[in-house]
This record gives sequence, structure tokens and C-alpha cells, in this order.
Amino acid sequence: MAAKALHVKLITASSKVSVAKRVAPFAEKHGITVAFHNHAVTKDPDDLASMDHFRQVLAMSSMFRINLDVAHYAASGFDAVAAVETLHDKITNMHVHDRKANDGASVPFGEGVTPAAQILKMNRDRGWKIPCFYELEYVGADGRGVVEETRRELDYEIRVLNEK
Repeated sequence: MAAKALHVKLITASSKVSVAKRVAPFAEKHGITVAFHNHAVTKDPDDLASMDHFRQVLAMSSMFRINLDVAHYAASGFDAVAAVETLHDKITNMHVHDRKANDGASVPFGEGVTPAAQILKMNRDRGWKIPCFYELEYVGADGRGVVEETRRELDYEIRVLNEK
């Protein structure tokens, strides 16, 4: 197992629910935590997208956790705030960005349905200390620059976290 050879204790992975079942014995045997990343693919019952999927995967192994992408979750029509409240002790890290509803496009903070500000403040205020990673998915074809947009999004997060 590559993770074992690299002496890591945690890996994150996009995967199907059916694949998680096959990974479980290896995670247990090697003592490596695997955090599963969700997507906004609600039409595939094997894709990790809903709270039911999270519960299924978490029940498969004590070594399994969630790498929650709150934008994908919100874009699927699910309550991302409720997911964080429910799973906070099983979340290794969060991807925080914004998307439009109904599996819509990624957009700058404040232009989509993701309650990013509320989630960032909840993480701060409840002392959970879940690492939050900004994921820039919307630049490129629209002519926006990666550096400028990253700075703008970082400024948004700093502004939010400086609010009471």
C-alpha cells in the first residue's frame, strides 16, 4: 500500500461506496484513515453524495472518515450546515467553495447556494478546528485569473472569519 510506504496516517479519496467496502480491510490492517470525498452526483446510487452514503461508508470501518465538500453537498440540494453539525467528529477536512443549485457550476463565493460563511463561522465558533481548503473550480474559460480569484476568495474568507 503506497500510503503505508510513505508513512502517512491519512489519505483522502474520491470513490464509490462499493469501492469503500473493498478498501476497508486494508485501512484496518494498515491503520490508515481514509477520508472519502463527496460529489454532487445524486443520480448514481453508488456515488458518495448523500447523508445515507456517508453513514454507509462510516459503518464499514472505524478507519473511515469524510472529506466533506460542502459546495458539492449544497449543489446536490442537501443541507450542508446540517451535514457539518451531524458529522463534525468524522470530518477530517472540508472543501469550501460555492456552486449553483442542481449540480450547477462552481462560482465565486456569494453567487451560489453554499452556506460557506455559516460553515466557516460554525467551525470557528464551536472550536472544531476542521481544516478548510478553498477549492478554485470556476476559473479558466471565463477569463478570470487564478491568482486574482484566489486572492479575492481568500479575502472573502478572512472577512467572514473576522466577523462576529
